[in-house]
Amino acid sequence: ILCKNINIQYVRIYMEKNDQINKFVEFSKEIIKTKGINEETLSKISKELSKLSNIEDLFRFGNHRGRGANAAESYVLYEDADPHGPVLQLAKFDGPTAIHNHGSWGALCGYIREQFYTQWAVEDADPQKVIQTLDTIIRPGDYVYWPDVPNDIHKQIPVEDDAWVIIYMGRNAFDTERIVYD
Repeated sequence: ILCKNINIQYVRIYMEKNDQINKFVEFSKEIIKTKGINEETLSKISKELSKLSNIEDLFRFGNHRGRGANAAESYVLYEDADPHGPVLQLAKFDGPTAIHNHGSWGALCGYIREQFYTQWAVEDADPQKVIQTLDTIIRPGDYVYWPDVPNDIHKQIPVEDDAWVIIYMGRNAFDTERIVYD
């Protein structure tokens, strides 16, 4: 009987935590639908995303995806049925990424360990050049967001061996060709 109670309790915790993921996705989709992509909505989405960093063992809610374009390992926590819909993933970075984009607006939140995060925007006067707009360290629970194309340019470097982050992209970028900058 005790064993059954533990299993029921585990199922309740599992469903509750998974509910947090679903509620986050519903919230972000609704706010973008009603208010559009802007600084205010991206900030609100990022703050909500940071709440997911409090979930222990977030990995258990994802489908292991393996290596990504930049990630050494990743788990998909949510992938919209619409191929142009949002995607939420847990990603591990074990070395510096190239300066790159994803073809989508999005948000990132620290989960395990720290990483350096740098962001750039295309210069208005010369679209062939970018200017640095942010250079920070992302710790667990810290978050950043980036605007839509063409200003979704960034680079990540783990502070130590590796870092895990939660990434939410407004459009599924798994099969999108990335631009890499030098």
